[in-house]
Amino acid sequence: MDSLTEYETETGQIFMAYSFPSGEDGIIRREGFSYVSGFYTNTDHYIHNGEPTERPTQSTTLNGCTLIGLPVPATLHIDGETYTVDNGEAELEFPLPGTYRLRVEAWPFKDWEGEVTVPVLSGAEA
Repeated sequence: MDSLTEYETETGQIFMAYSFPSGEDGIIRREGFSYVSGFYTNTDHYIHNGEPTERPTQSTTLNGCTLIGLPVPATLHIDGETYTVDNGEAELEFPLPGTYRLRVEAWPFKDWEGEVTVPVLSGAEA
């Protein structure tokens, strides 16, 4: 078996990987995409200068209700809402107590995921 990975030429983002019997590459090549030998997935790799490269881990850290060390630019997802972060830091404010899921995307970095819990203020009425 042989393998071929298709990636977006401009960004290096992997689109699809194929396996096929040796010598029988019947893949239709598409404009705007390039190909590299081997089987790679976009969760772990991207193609940089024609070479499969491991996606770096973000240095994003949650400190209380502030995200620091975000790649610039980044996209922040909070429970289905999307925000653009252009300065490497995001101070989070929430209207209600509860636990909120966070995800930071910034290609080619691996996504960062976390959650923040906003407590009910003591003495507050439920």
